[in-house]
Formats: sequence, C-alpha cells, structure tokens
Amino acid sequence: MPFKILIVDDNIDDPRTTIAQLKQLLEEEGYDVRGLGDAWTAYETVHAFKPDVIVLDINFGAQGISGIEICSALRADKCDTPIILITTTYIQTEALLEGFAKGADDYVRLPVDKREIRARIRANLPQGVEEFDDYLRIDRESRRVCVRRNGEWHEVILRPLQFRLLRELTDHAGQAVEYWKLADRVWEKDEMAEGAMFKCLCELRALLEPDPRRPIYFETVRGVGYRFNGRTARASRGSERRRAPC
Repeated sequence: MPFKILIVDDNIDDPRTTIAQLKQLLEEEGYDVRGLGDAWTAYETVHAFKPDVIVLDINFGAQGISGIEICSALRADKCDTPIILITTTYIQTEALLEGFAKGADDYVRLPVDKREIRARIRANLPQGVEEFDDYLRIDRESRRVCVRRNGEWHEVILRPLQFRLLRELTDHAGQAVEYWKLADRVWEKDEMAEGAMFKCLCELRALLEPDPRRPIYFETVRGVGYRFNGRTARASRGSERRRAPC
C-alpha cells in the first residue's frame, strides 16, 4: 500500500493554488492522497482514512474553526500522526508557537514552492521498513532486503557495499545521483573507476530486478550517474519496525 497523505485546506479544489498542485504532484509520485476542503470533517476523516501525514491549513476563513483547534483535538484523542501546518506570511509567530504547543510537528509558510512542502512531507513520513512498488522492501535498521516474486516476499542477501549503494540510490529515488557523489558516499573515495561502480550496479540488477536483462529500477544516466526509479509505498511504524521485513 502507498503512503497515505491527508491535505486539509479550503483551497484544495482550486487548481490555481499551490496546495491543489501539491496534491496532484504527490498523486503522480504514487502517494494515496485525500484532499479535504471542509475543516469540520477533518477529525472523522483522519480516523477513517488513517493517513501517515496530515497537511493542515491554519486559517479556514468563514468555516468557524482553525487548524490549530483541529490539531489540538487530534492530539487530545491520542492521534500521533505527524501534522504539518500550512500558513501564510501574515500569520504571526505566536500563532505558530501555539500550533507547536498543541502538537504540530512542522510548518510551511506560503507562498512557497510545492516541492519544499513535498520535501517536508517526506521528512515526516514513517521511518523503518520501506517498500517500493509493492516489489522491493528494505529494512534499513537490520540491513535486510526482500523482493516480491510470485506473490511472496523473498530475502536477498547483499554485501555491505551493495547495500550502501542501494541505500544511497533509494534515498534519492527518481533522481540521478552523480558518479562523484556515489564514490564519496558509498565507496568513501574522492575518485574511482566508473567500471567498478557499474559492476556493483549490475550486481544489484542481477539480484533485485524482475528481469536483469531489461532493468526498470536501476537506470544508467549517461554522463551523470545512476537513478533508482521505484516509487515509495509504505514504511512500518511502532512495533512493526521490530519485525523481519519478509
């Protein structure tokens, strides 16, 4: 299942707004996104939808309720889902401090690039066991990796170097990671032969691709580096983090 994100904002249905464009962007990246313009239904929706992150506007205008009140009610009901407050430049610092006091985890001031909000959402997503496309599962704590074949999860044993390369590429899923960055972060070298790096990538393809002869996840970006093309699905939280990933 994909990560669930709930956006509660009275401008969610206006395609001209950053918040509506954010919803579309997140959906294109594979997240399960629910947009809500009626603040009064937020509480019920949180309990029915069970999101992994809540993006919550502070000011709902004439609706007669504020995002801070919603945040306070959720925390009073023991809801521990990360909440990111959306505000504007004219909202005073005191209001933000009140939001944090009521249990908010982060905030973003509009106007801002929707990619910044996306980055803050990613930073607040559950950590632990991460899945990509319901095919690849990575437990970063226990350093275990599984792939789903014929409907069942199978563990794949990786050498430390292979796991470090996998971790670096999946940490930047969808982005081309330059050769020099991989050399520095994975091999801890200033320079290295491109062939040695490519050999390690081919080993990952052989172990993890559905069809290593036609790789879809581990892509060579010529003249730049390599890119991992999987889309994030879900990471476990709480006691689930202590279970084996397979």
